[in-house]
Amino acid sequence: MSPEGSERSPWVWVGGGCLGCLVLLIIVGGILTFVGIRWGKQVERDMEDPVARDRQVKEILGADELPEGYHGMVAVSIPFVMDTAILTDKVPEPGDPPEGFDEYGFIYVKLIRFKQPTQELRDFFEGRSDDDSVLRDQGINIDSREVIDRGSFMLDAAEVLWAAHRGEVSAGMVDDDQDGLLTILLVECGEARQRRLGVWFAPDPDPGAPVEELTLEGSIADEDAIRDFLGHFTLCGSSG
Repeated sequence: MSPEGSERSPWVWVGGGCLGCLVLLIIVGGILTFVGIRWGKQVERDMEDPVARDRQVKEILGADELPEGYHGMVAVSIPFVMDTAILTDKVPEPGDPPEGFDEYGFIYVKLIRFKQPTQELRDFFEGRSDDDSVLRDQGINIDSREVIDRGSFMLDAAEVLWAAHRGEVSAGMVDDDQDGLLTILLVECGEARQRRLGVWFAPDPDPGAPVEELTLEGSIADEDAIRDFLGHFTLCGSSG
């Protein structure tokens, strides 16, 4: 056979390479689908097991014990993307999925990939902006009607910025909107690639009263109470 006859068109190699890539994509897609289905089924099983929910929520929050009166409601970890933990005041029933809240709860989100620069969030927490869309862009769905108070403090290695509002919060994963007092939290751990946000909510003690007439001592809008509540968790340096 002549040398010319043994030569192959470069398009043969291009076609073979494309076919190989296509086969590889199909295999990878199948593996991801299989893993995703198994992960989804495991999440569903854990959602129906109060013990598993508590364990996973504690892992995300870095807690040995949950605050008194709170139970694990939702715990979801998506590697390299986000962790979410939700606490409820409803007493769990084995075999039942979470069904919302009675009066109060806590939503915590740790993001590894996010949009807004931290400064835009700090502007909101420190009172230079009232644009709560910066929270919705981070997965915290609130509708603020009135600011009650703001503040900040250090808790171990964390800088905690907080802003208490009257308004409504949606847990997102749970069809149960809560209206009352909301304390929104930004926990800064010095990590440029991670962001920790939380919402602690409870009923408004006197919805018709002006803010200056509210008794906030010991409430979720009291800095000492916020400090005590977050003291149950190790948000900086935990798996969450």
